[in-house]
Amino acid sequence: MSHAVLPPSSAEQWVNCPGWVEMTTWYPEDEDSEAAMIGTAVHELGAFYIDYDNAVANASNGVIYTDEMLECGQLYSGYCLGLIGQYPRSAYAIERHVSMDNTVHPNNAGTPDFAMVDRETRTIHIVDYKNGRGIVEAYQNWQLLDYLFGVAEAHNLTVAELWGHEWLINLTIIQPRAFSGDGVIRTWVVPTRMIEVYADRLRTSALEALSGNAMCHAGEHCRYCNALHACPTALQTGMLLFDVAGRATPVELSAHAMGLQYEIIKQAVKTLTALEASYEAQLSAKLRSGTNIPGWSIEGKVGNLEWDAPLEEIFAFGEYMGIELRKTPEAITPSQAKDKGIDAETLKEYASRKSKGFKLTKFDSSRISRIFN
Repeated sequence: MSHAVLPPSSAEQWVNCPGWVEMTTWYPEDEDSEAAMIGTAVHELGAFYIDYDNAVANASNGVIYTDEMLECGQLYSGYCLGLIGQYPRSAYAIERHVSMDNTVHPNNAGTPDFAMVDRETRTIHIVDYKNGRGIVEAYQNWQLLDYLFGVAEAHNLTVAELWGHEWLINLTIIQPRAFSGDGVIRTWVVPTRMIEVYADRLRTSALEALSGNAMCHAGEHCRYCNALHACPTALQTGMLLFDVAGRATPVELSAHAMGLQYEIIKQAVKTLTALEASYEAQLSAKLRSGTNIPGWSIEGKVGNLEWDAPLEEIFAFGEYMGIELRKTPEAITPSQAKDKGIDAETLKEYASRKSKGFKLTKFDSSRISRIFN
């Protein structure tokens, strides 16, 4: 099934930058990249676990499952199966296509990984699996919010009904390979009073994106944009931030001004880092295809020296040479022990997080709204 013009998976981009739609017609997503294929494979594995409670050796796209992929698929499917058990009379769907024709736009459609609607308790669960290592937050996640309205339409629920009857709406990100202080399973309960606001933002952005004169806006959402290297707004923003960040800082700078200046510098670093990664990928692709780029070449990378022979053979070799090649047994990490079933409270008697000093952190006002909705 081909992607919609306004795909939920890229809602973060087209909500914050309506010009993204036109830009990516020139630079579409590479769905054949290794990362994309592995992500698709693990999604397929998780769905298979939910349906059949077992796994297969490889995905339909040819990716062979590793132990890590199997563990990730089990974590995702286990969470979804827990919801199914918790709401036995609910209607749930695994990777079922939904459209947001009435709430957002006729060109807005996609496929949630897992969606559940329980009318008896007026509860909705939408779960999205992420295979990448870059942390994706559930809080105000535009992809999940977009899916919410598609799932609601599929069940004949209007926006007015959702907030009028105070439905409990849970949007969840499961990301086993990205660790944060909030864990690998992160859920945001959407405040019902904000439902109409989010729907309106999606609708307005969709209309602007397809208006024919949509504007591009630079920001952190540029990080995952395929057109970043060719976007004049991002390039201009990066150069302006670089220019500002390079200016001399007067010694009489007030504390407030210093905080603002530091924020500008951090934004400059983020924007330029994203531009660097984008250009590196483009230059590498051109060099691999044989294009000559003055001053640049591409070289193969090798990893650390690793054993090729079986461990028994290596140990025997070490004994023959009179050298101990066995590593001293070590305990697994406390986090791994927790994953194996040791209770968190019990674990506190044997393990703790050691202080590693302090770091400057920007105050996140959104945490307050997350706590109090």
